[in-house]
Amino acid sequence: MTKKLISISLIAVAAMISTAIPSAQGGRYYSYNTSWTMTCSGPVGVPINILGTLYLSSKAVLGNGPAGCSSVDGTNQTSSGSIHTYGSSAPTTWTWTLPGCFNLQRKAISNKVGVGVFYNCYANPDGTGILISSGTVTVGKPVGSTLP
Repeated sequence: MTKKLISISLIAVAAMISTAIPSAQGGRYYSYNTSWTMTCSGPVGVPINILGTLYLSSKAVLGNGPAGCSSVDGTNQTSSGSIHTYGSSAPTTWTWTLPGCFNLQRKAISNKVGVGVFYNCYANPDGTGILISSGTVTVGKPVGSTLP
């Protein structure tokens, strides 16, 4: 009798666990909307117009879209948007690419969703020349949708 009670208890616990999987881990939603925010600033009086590509990934790239920032006079500006991805897997990581732009360690600008990264963009694609813009790229946590 005790073994049957333990077995029934284990089945009940397993049933509760399978229904308690957070939506960000996939399974319940058909698509996701993931917001991004980007700040930029540069030399005073110099226009900035940087437009890169933001890639959203889980185990593979789920989607991408344009993301950038501009300023008519180099002063601090903020841009934002959202990228819609399809499939039951939620984005967990992101990468923003634009030739000449790097993180502070002069590597790719990427991180987990929900975390921002400081960047510098230079005049030349190899990261040389004058600094034309700096700021942060932040990608929010995905929000699931039951619509395609």
